[in-house]
Amino acid sequence: MSPLPAPIISNFKTGKGETIAIYDWPLQTGQKSRGTALLVHGLGEHMGRYAHVAQHLNQWGFRLEDTTILGMVCPPVYAVVC
Repeated sequence: MSPLPAPIISNFKTGKGETIAIYDWPLQTGQKSRGTALLVHGLGEHMGRYAHVAQHLNQWGFRLEDTTILGMVCPPVYAVVC
């Protein structure tokens, strides 16, 4: 299995001022899409622990999206590896 590129991380600010990180593992250019999957991990978890899931889904033709859960903050300085 080839290494998965780092996710594209963007931020969304809620109406209450909280910042939520959004992780996106898009498909490679030209890869046929079968759909988009949204991963919702449990409390105490973080997307960094699910990179292998993103890799498998990408290989099967699925783009993967994930978001932080309010209260489960991942500082932007290490958002890719947390």
